[in-house]
Amino acid sequence: MLNNVPASVSHSTRLVVLRHPNATDCTVWRKRLLRVELDAQGSPSEMGATPTLGGMGVLRGEDETEFVYEELGPGRMLYVGQHTQADMIERDNALLPENMKEALVECLADPGTAGHFIVDSGDMVFMDVGMAMFMPFEAVSVVGNINIPPYTRKIVLNPRDDLFEIMYPD
Repeated sequence: MLNNVPASVSHSTRLVVLRHPNATDCTVWRKRLLRVELDAQGSPSEMGATPTLGGMGVLRGEDETEFVYEELGPGRMLYVGQHTQADMIERDNALLPENMKEALVECLADPGTAGHFIVDSGDMVFMDVGMAMFMPFEAVSVVGNINIPPYTRKIVLNPRDDLFEIMYPD
């Protein structure tokens, strides 16, 4: 019964993001690792959708050198404020820059249908600012206000100026 509250909040938040006049269009991309670790039988060895390293699970795929980004699909994003760090939850959180934003990002496809996705840490969000210009952001963390499953989700976005230079060279 108590989990109806965050489900209702998440549903209402989705409707607000999709219909809000200040929400902007965006496209979300997810990193897919190309490295394949084979087990003794010759089949791919994975743990948590990440290739193992010598049979052991890895904590994160951030240090992988072989990867590609795949487009998940279109969405809408709405800034909800400046991100202020309350404490250091994950490793290296204290080193993140000060200009990070919190945003609500929702997929245009309805939940439960093909093409629906949920933005997660490590995803790239390209905000469409118009006239074929995009601002790249990396989702560095997921925060929420309700600690009852299914949790509410706000995405902490870090601007990726290095990708902006690659996308729009002089």
